[in-house]
Amino acid sequence: MLNFIATTLLCLFQGNTPPPPCIPYWGDLAPTTGWTSMRPSLDSRVVYVSDSIGDDNFNGIWPGPAGYIIDETHVVPPGALNGPKKTLNAGVALLRNGYSDWLLLKAGDTWVNQSFNNWNKSGRAKREKMVISHYGFPFEQQPFIQTGNTHGINGNNIRNLAVVGIRFRAHTYDNTNWIRGL
Repeated sequence: MLNFIATTLLCLFQGNTPPPPCIPYWGDLAPTTGWTSMRPSLDSRVVYVSDSIGDDNFNGIWPGPAGYIIDETHVVPPGALNGPKKTLNAGVALLRNGYSDWLLLKAGDTWVNQSFNNWNKSGRAKREKMVISHYGFPFEQQPFIQTGNTHGINGNNIRNLAVVGIRFRAHTYDNTNWIRGL
């Protein structure tokens, strides 16, 4: 709930390109609440993933397919490839190591038998983190990743990565192996 309260929407507009969708920004209340201020860098790539409306053939740079209503003034433009990726792996494949890229999962969606196992990407710097978070409404319904019998996120030498507002559960875990990581 606090994430929902502390979140505003930030829209970035660049040149003559169509306006990209709004993304969460946790910076406005950070100085008074103690939460870390996070915002994408000018060169950040924002990747959207949705189990409910995504397709791995989509480009991943829009939160929904053509016609998806972002807000009262923005609708995803026509185009066969506009829309979010469906699987976590397809979304992660678009992230660049060493950049402050953002992977945003659709609020309320559930991914089953998927995870961020063998994670090998880091953000650029302490103030330019790579971010895994969520988008959409109702914003307080966090994405849910049911990882099966494996880690939620696990890897080596991970630096400058923020995971915000994502629920993980090893839903078929049977105590026969040791799960390390988130």
